[in-house]
Formats: sequence, C-alpha cells, structure tokens
Amino acid sequence: MSTAQMPSLANDMNSLIYQRMLFLEGIVAGYGQDILNLKNEVCRLSKGFDSSNVLPREIPKSTATSFVFEASPSVARAAEDSESDSDLLDDQSSYSSVDASTTAQPVEMNSSKLPIIIVKPEPVATEAPDQQQSQQPPTRSSSVAKLILPVFNSPSRRKRGRSPNCRKLRSICFNFASKECRKGVYCIDRHECPVCGGNHKLVLCKYVSTNTSIRERCNDWNCTGYCPFKSGCRYKHSCFKCLSFDHPSYVCKEVFEESRPESKRSIETDKSNSSPEVRKRRICDRYNRQKRCERVCEDIHSCLRCGGNHPMQECSQYSVLDKGYCSHLNCAGDCGFPTCTYSHKCLRCRMSGHGSVNCLKRPQISE
Repeated sequence: MSTAQMPSLANDMNSLIYQRMLFLEGIVAGYGQDILNLKNEVCRLSKGFDSSNVLPREIPKSTATSFVFEASPSVARAAEDSESDSDLLDDQSSYSSVDASTTAQPVEMNSSKLPIIIVKPEPVATEAPDQQQSQQPPTRSSSVAKLILPVFNSPSRRKRGRSPNCRKLRSICFNFASKECRKGVYCIDRHECPVCGGNHKLVLCKYVSTNTSIRERCNDWNCTGYCPFKSGCRYKHSCFKCLSFDHPSYVCKEVFEESRPESKRSIETDKSNSSPEVRKRRICDRYNRQKRCERVCEDIHSCLRCGGNHPMQECSQYSVLDKGYCSHLNCAGDCGFPTCTYSHKCLRCRMSGHGSVNCLKRPQISE
C-alpha cells in the first residue's frame, strides 16, 4: 500500500512567484504600450507642422557671427521626449518589443524643415575705433523679463476702494486706524485715516496733534458706525470731519477742515447725549437678545416688546417676525447704521419714526 506524498512547499512558492512575475510582466507591458502610443502621437503632431510658410531671413555678414543659432523649441522638445522614451523602452526591452526607429522620426523630419538662414555680405562703413568698441552684439531678451508682475504694497502704504472679492468697501478698518491690521490684503475694510483719509493711522495724523477735539470723539463709532460701549462710552459719538452726531466719519462726504467751529446744534446734541437722563432711558440690547447681561451695565433691563421685567426672548407676545426689527433703533432710539437692512419700526406699536424706548404706548420706565 503506497502512502500519499505531500506536495513540496518549495514548488508551491516557486509557482506563486512565477504567477506573480507574469502578473507584473503584464502590467509593465501595458505601460510600454502606453508609452508607445504617446510616442506615436508626438510623431503625428510633428507631421502636421508645416514650415513651408516660413520665409528665409537675410542676415548681414557683419552680424551673422554674433547670433546664437539654436534649434526651434518644438524640435528640442520633441528630441528630449524621444530620448526619454527611448531610455524607458530600452529598460523594458525584456517585456515588450518596440521599434527604436520611430524614436528618431520626429527629429529627422523636423530637422529637414528648419527655416533656412541666408548670409548675405554687405559693405560695412568705416567707423571710429571708439564707436566700434562701444558697439555690442544684440542679445536675446528672455520672455520672462517682459512679464509685468503685480506689485502689492503693505497695508500701511496702500488705500483700497474695493475689497479682494470686488465688493465696494463700507467701513474703515478699526485695527488699522488704531494699532495694526494683521489681515493684510485679505482685510475687507478700508485702510485709511478716519479724519483726513490718508494712508496712515489715526495717531500719525497731523490734525490729531493740533486739534484736541478729535481726541474726544469715539474712534470705534467713526470707523464702523458701532461702539461696543454704546451709552457707557466716555467719548463723543460725533463725526471727525463735520462734527455731526447723525452719521459716523466713514460715510461722511465732507473734507476735514481744521478751523471748522462746532455748531450750536452739535453742542446741544452733545450735551443731551451726555446727560444721565437720556443714558438711563436706553434699553439693554444684550439683555434682550442673549437673555442675560453679565457686565456692569447702566442700561435698563426690560422687555422691548411689552416693557416687562424679562428679556424679549421670554415674552409671551414675542414672535419670529420680531427678529426682523432693528434692535439699535428700539433700544437707543437711533440706529446709526446707514446701510442697516432691518426694519426701522417700533416693536411695541409697529409704527415707524421711533423705537420701543420712545414709544408712547410703552409703560413708563422708572428712573
């Protein structure tokens, strides 16, 4: 009785290695076919090149030796491609048979169609020795040197009228006017002085050192139209240029005048804004929008909708439509944003012309 013999492990490994080798050989042959197709495409494109329209050039004999004769870029490029293709095909000769005669076909064809240069002798006039020494042969100028590259100045030296996304700029960059803007060319606000419109910071403006009234005005409000301190701000909310309390400096169309006197209306408005009674009649915007106010606030914490002792978000009369009303108008009586997109109507009576803080239907606010 004969016993069954187990197959040798070495034979199994050899068969697996042989199968793997055949698999890799097929992949390499496929790559070789792709290279051959690319080479044929280069040959086809080189055949389509017609140099019959190229006229012969006549060059004087005196300057013929000063030129550097080079092959055309297309011929040089085709030669480099053919050399690289031939190197790859030589390495893969064990896997696929490729005709090497096709590699030199584009170069031979294009070399016969190069433009003919005829050297024609011309009489050269006698010149002085100094002029002959100063004469230099013409040189080839690179096409890269002719490119006009865009030059970007630093944010402190440029004044942009439009943002990088080609939208018209509205406000002035507060960081640039006060300290330094780290956004650089990606800043969407204007980089200019809010007083004179120059390309410098507010502290470097020549009018700030001579006019002390500029230091008494709020830089935040004049640059962006918004002040984080609102009624608690210790600076005046008046324009740097025309001294008006109706609009900030970044929307003012007037030119700053150093000898402009403060009008009677501006002085009266300044006194009325700095009075404690008006400051107490403001309603806290943070309390109504975020349901809490954790800072030391001098504004009144009451509902904009009904006047109760609760935020507007918790009011029973509050609806989703109330989000479209301007909170600055209803809290302070004046929006201050010329480009505000919210509805300027009272949240209490739905009438225009006043805010909820000045509404007659609102309960009397206790001082």
